[in-house]
Amino acid sequence: MVSDPAFFTHAELLSKDVTKLEPGTHTVELDIAGIPTEAIKERLLMNVGLLSAGLRSGDVPVVAITFVTQVKKDDGVLKRTCFSPLE
Repeated sequence: MVSDPAFFTHAELLSKDVTKLEPGTHTVELDIAGIPTEAIKERLLMNVGLLSAGLRSGDVPVVAITFVTQVKKDDGVLKRTCFSPLE
């Protein structure tokens, strides 16, 4: 599940089908077409926030990765930058 606690208390933005993973190395690519922001005032939207991606085993959280995000206006278009949690 991917959520953005900066804008929502807890909103599910993406959910993947349940998959059994065997031991080993795995990769996941997440693609979210958009985040509904129409009801958020621009001054609140253009702030630093957090985006969290979590892995669960059933209802039990296994790991969560949190990204610092920043929204800026670029040529009149709002763009979000996600900073790597590893840097």
